[in-house]
Amino acid sequence: MNAQVRITRMLRQSGDLLAHPNPQTFSYYGSRASDSDALTYVAIAAFLQTILGFAIAGGGDAFGLLYSVINHLFEFYIFAGVTYFVGKQFAGIGNFEEVTYTFALFYVPIVLISYLLLLLAVLTNVVPVALISVIPFLQLAALAFYAFQGVQGVLRVRRKRDAALTVGIALIVIWVLEQVFRSIGSGGIY
Repeated sequence: MNAQVRITRMLRQSGDLLAHPNPQTFSYYGSRASDSDALTYVAIAAFLQTILGFAIAGGGDAFGLLYSVINHLFEFYIFAGVTYFVGKQFAGIGNFEEVTYTFALFYVPIVLISYLLLLLAVLTNVVPVALISVIPFLQLAALAFYAFQGVQGVLRVRRKRDAALTVGIALIVIWVLEQVFRSIGSGGIY
């Protein structure tokens, strides 16, 4: 199957997962997981994030482009990896390939929609600055909600408290990493 067909399939799966956010949907797509498909999907999204970020910031250079793409890939895989590791500590039984694949299905559209909303807000000057600052929190809330469903469906962490702790720890790690990346000038998620 060629890359274009795989990406088209993953776009459809993303739409289904976003429309039907429950552990069963995650489990269903987890059984069809592919490392290479997840990497391709996230890499394309990382490139698009970078282009949108450059549009929001008003430009950038080739080194910044490369650094930003790598940063976005790193961020996704750390998020999935920490979720996987912590979920395993709570007796999760899924594998890393299932986690990365299913997490890519919601992570990619949520992050791209956040960037598009920011770009729209910046270009139109219609949205107040205070409202623009809410977008990252909405993104974080959406990631938390879908990751919570994913931890239950793919890692099969049944206790809701354990699933919530798993997601909470992963999101804290991502937030800390974003602060570090911002401080060295890369631009994290925003």
